Amino acid sequence: MHFKKLLCLFVLIFTTLLVLWTFRDYYGSYIYTSDEKLKPVKSKENQNMISPHEAHISSSNEGKFKRKVLLVIGIVSAPTREDRRKAIRQTWMNDACKKKPNVVCRFFTDSLSNMDRKWKGILTEEHSKYNDIEFMTVPRGLNFGLRMLWLIDWSISNYDFDFLLRLDDDYLVCLERLVNELKTRKALRLYWGYFHCMQEGQVRADEAFLMLSKDVIKSILQHRDDLFCSPFGDQSVAMWMKRIDHVIYFHDTRLLHEGMKSGKYATDQLCQSYIGVHNVYPSNAFEIWKQFRLQKKVIYDVPEIIPFNKLCKYSKLFDWRNMEEEYRFKPDRCINEPVWKHIKMWGGKGNRAEVPWYKRKIIRS
Repeated sequence: MHFKKLLCLFVLIFTTLLVLWTFRDYYGSYIYTSDEKLKPVKSKENQNMISPHEAHISSSNEGKFKRKVLLVIGIVSAPTREDRRKAIRQTWMNDACKKKPNVVCRFFTDSLSNMDRKWKGILTEEHSKYNDIEFMTVPRGLNFGLRMLWLIDWSISNYDFDFLLRLDDDYLVCLERLVNELKTRKALRLYWGYFHCMQEGQVRADEAFLMLSKDVIKSILQHRDDLFCSPFGDQSVAMWMKRIDHVIYFHDTRLLHEGMKSGKYATDQLCQSYIGVHNVYPSNAFEIWKQFRLQKKVIYDVPEIIPFNKLCKYSKLFDWRNMEEEYRFKPDRCINEPVWKHIKMWGGKGNRAEVPWYKRKIIRS
């Protein structure tokens, strides 16, 4: 009788271990990052990922299995910019994001709730086809500080990453070069982008290409309840930096922020000189990428980070009151979910730049 009990106990333990091992194989290469209670959430790409359908994101979601990646890229895109998302998928995103397991690329757009029926249908179909869109549950309107915080929350809730890159949907990224460089970057506490340095109190990395290392993001979230948001993501992040010590401001001159003023950049040498180009639209993205694809295999150099005070004579302290009137809005606490301009749907920069570079004037942000 005693032997039968021991045998039953052994079978039970063996079965349990077998189930746990199967569970591990099913989830693949994930790590457990906290002692908090596991709260699994279903999703096609990652069985423990926060749902892409209207889930409220919280940075407290640290206690679950998360895939280890080098880089998360969040491309903020207006619902109506289906053409831009298509162009990105068929150019630089297709070239690298789908081929590199350590890089995650997602589009972030408005919530489907209360959206125009036409665009709700288009976005639902687009998401079903590509499974690469996240719907941000933030108030509609001019509130890119809240959107930036939502993107941070989503990323840190779903992945164990080293870097987070926030992009506009009119950016072309030399992703192979960027990824190779990130593997060698030993410097932490990075705040990386194209920095505006025109006046005291206005210094900030433009949100069109804004990279943060994970340690900086964790420091930001430690002050979450006291964070102030602006209508603009770059101003919001610049304010958040005030609370963090020893941040490295990396003004990357390889970012062609003003876009292509002429066709001289659209060559197979583009990514040898630059790491990203702003103001690239469907009308010229394919031609630029076609030229880049002609490039032979090269070894990219990794430049040293030049001390910021050698590139900008102004202090790093951002003050919203020093902004031009068009961009001067009094910040409010992010937890209040402030909105400065109520609109049904944010459409982006508009169609003024939806023409080839050789037919338009230089567009300044």
